[in-house]
Amino acid sequence: MKKLFLLLAASAVVLLLSCDPVNKDNPDLPENYDIEFVANEVEALAIPPLAAGWLLDIETDYHILTLNMSDNGYDSFGMEKPNSTYFIVGFFYDVPDDGSDVITVADGTYEYVPGGVAAGNIVIEICSYTKTGEALGDGDVEYLEDLYYTDAALTVSSEGDSQKFDFVATLEDGRTVHAVYTGNVYFDEVDIPAM
Repeated sequence: MKKLFLLLAASAVVLLLSCDPVNKDNPDLPENYDIEFVANEVEALAIPPLAAGWLLDIETDYHILTLNMSDNGYDSFGMEKPNSTYFIVGFFYDVPDDGSDVITVADGTYEYVPGGVAAGNIVIEICSYTKTGEALGDGDVEYLEDLYYTDAALTVSSEGDSQKFDFVATLEDGRTVHAVYTGNVYFDEVDIPAM
């Protein structure tokens, strides 16, 4: 559902315009997490600055890159599948204007800084953890958990020909989570037509 929200928000803008734990040497981070997860599916979206600004009701020169890590991906309508887990993280990113159609993310650590709107800051308002249960019919699923984060950090590091996306966060109920995806990730930019 969160992915659908992002896609609907981007569509609305179009209409208006017609695992090792990360930082294991950091004593402030737990060594054991309440939820450990290794994703085998990822979907990535790049929301351009105009749409990002509209989505958050701010002015920004940065894209928001969203990374949706899961075990089963989404169905053909972009909805969550039954018996699946989803970790969504979004962060401001300064996409280079190099003429390339391929958007990738540089190695580094992207963290949540309250009130921060600089490149590299996690946009916690659009980040969430969701766990679904059984199918309820008509494409609906049972939501076992659907929580936001109060704190989050994403560390990206190169590993051979691919990258490792290592995400740690604290859920609003106080549990800690650790999700990892390793592979090549390319962020698809949402097309915003010129006025």
